[in-house]
Amino acid sequence: MAGPLPLAAMSAGGLRIVLALQETPGARIKASDILLLGQVPGAFQVARTIEIVELAGMLDDDRISAIVTWFDTKITDLPGPMQEELRLWFEVMRHGSTTPTRRRPRNEGTIRMKLSRALPALHRWAGQHTSLREISKDDVLAVLPASRTTRGVSGPGRAAGDSLWSCGAPGPCVKGLQERCVGPQV
Repeated sequence: MAGPLPLAAMSAGGLRIVLALQETPGARIKASDILLLGQVPGAFQVARTIEIVELAGMLDDDRISAIVTWFDTKITDLPGPMQEELRLWFEVMRHGSTTPTRRRPRNEGTIRMKLSRALPALHRWAGQHTSLREISKDDVLAVLPASRTTRGVSGPGRAAGDSLWSCGAPGPCVKGLQERCVGPQV
């Protein structure tokens, strides 16, 4: 009676199948194609096969990142123009920007924290506005905490002001918030 296959054999078997299914030999292999091997219970080491293909420089990683799915679910109920503006912010936060004002990519935890803190203000504004460009200084001040400290300030207003308008994305900042905004002023 045969026992369980060793990991190397399971990875090699999965790799042989994926290579055999290629339409163009030597072409990059989609991660989603390798993930299909996981539908055969216990037969293939999907993660190891992906790792081997990546090390060989042949991986086309077409998987959707968990943070993209999370972000999409968080902004679903906001107006369309506001969603598009947030998507621009999200892409700048994830990938950085080389155009002025420049921004380095931020880690996923930072992005989640900033959006989570801004969401209450965004939902409040969505009831009265369709675009972030319609938000006035008074709208922002209305959601800011009453007391300001230099460290550890949280809350939707602070996060909205710091996160959304100082992201380095092209587009204007809110009038009157120059002291909090590093982006272009209107």
